[in-house]
Amino acid sequence: MIALIIGVILMGLSFKVKEDEARRLESQARDDEAERQRAVQEIANAVKSNIMVRCRYCGSLNEETASKCSSCGAAL
Repeated sequence: MIALIIGVILMGLSFKVKEDEARRLESQARDDEAERQRAVQEIANAVKSNIMVRCRYCGSLNEETASKCSSCGAAL
């Protein structure tokens, strides 16, 4: 009888441990996904900020978003 009670208690504890582990893994997966998204955004921002276009008149490099050449003032 005591062995049966101990068995039931151990089964209950094993279910609790499995639930806790599942919650921990879900939380870790969310954290990993958030970190991956931050890294992707950081890379995207770095790529966007480094795109340059060459002025067709003087050949100097300008930011992609510039409307006029920073060197000669020509329209890009």
